[in-house]
Amino acid sequence: MSPIDKLFEEIFGEKPGTSYEMIACIAEHLVNGGQVSHDKKIRGAFSETLYQIDVLSGENKSLKMGEVKDYTIQGKKVGRGDLQKLGGALPDLPNVVSGKFFSATGYTEPAVKYAKHADKFSGGKGIELFELRPATELDEDGLIRTIAVSILFYKPLTERISWKPHLSQHGKEAFKSLKDENGYVKFNTEVKCFFDKNNNETISIFELTNRDFGEI
Repeated sequence: MSPIDKLFEEIFGEKPGTSYEMIACIAEHLVNGGQVSHDKKIRGAFSETLYQIDVLSGENKSLKMGEVKDYTIQGKKVGRGDLQKLGGALPDLPNVVSGKFFSATGYTEPAVKYAKHADKFSGGKGIELFELRPATELDEDGLIRTIAVSILFYKPLTERISWKPHLSQHGKEAFKSLKDENGYVKFNTEVKCFFDKNNNETISIFELTNRDFGEI
């Protein structure tokens, strides 16, 4: 079983015969977005040949056709011959503006050279090369795989808070009228700001608690 088939089976729980083609369609959609179709057939405008296209992306007259090859079991790279088949089909498909090739094993030097100059042989339509395969440790060397974030929260221990109000003489007189038979005063209040001894506002609760914490 190809590593690509194993990857597809691990992700989707099944292994169809066209797993690499389907993974290439998913990759094309994730990278470039838009409409992507798998295993489409388009008839040539001049030869009337019915072309089977592994990956077809784009819309209307701006289509891109992709060929897919997984040679991992054979242990070989995609060669010039595979690229020439794709390049030969491009002039016969007017609505296709360029080609793409997806390989699981890389490309031979002649294949890479052909792709660089494919527009000279295929009516001005270029071919992009992609190596689509499971990542290795060498691929991930120097990349950030994990980001650890440490967050320190400061929370007041309300059970240890002690409030000692400082009342003006007017405030003391007002409280006397609120005392119950046991000498206690029960009331609900909201503290919005702090004052100094001269009754000047110094800082609000919001200003005190949002320091260094953005707009929380």
